[in-house]
Amino acid sequence: PLAMVGTVGRWPGACDDDGARSQLQRACGDALGAVPAARWTLEAVVDVRVLSAAQLGCVQYGGFVPGAQHFDSRAFGISPAEASAMDPQQRLLAEVGYAALHASSQRRATLMGSVVGVFVGIERPDWALAQPPSARSSVYAVTGNNVSA
Repeated sequence: PLAMVGTVGRWPGACDDDGARSQLQRACGDALGAVPAARWTLEAVVDVRVLSAAQLGCVQYGGFVPGAQHFDSRAFGISPAEASAMDPQQRLLAEVGYAALHASSQRRATLMGSVVGVFVGIERPDWALAQPPSARSSVYAVTGNNVSA
């Protein structure tokens, strides 16, 4: 028998639970916003003079999930150095995966050795591509910047 016993997620627009996400959708809300200054300054990474109006409109906005920088690496047995090299998607995956386990009312000990499936999607390796060469040669780069196909 197939059963989905817990779903959780984090979405742009500060939606940290399915109820908030559903409410935003019902209200036809917009979860996109300006690129946070902590992410990058557009003029520092792109020559805005060569962009069309459509291109400029696209690169100024995005869907950003707040709080990814607040990852509790110790809770997952990950060193701070390793966590700093991890793609934010992987950090969020660890946190949301843990939350999904709790939402399902299951305990890790009871699931060990059982037939359980976890299906995950990570869209792009932008984090890895944006890292400077020195970070890519770190011993932690493999943990933080690779996904399997």
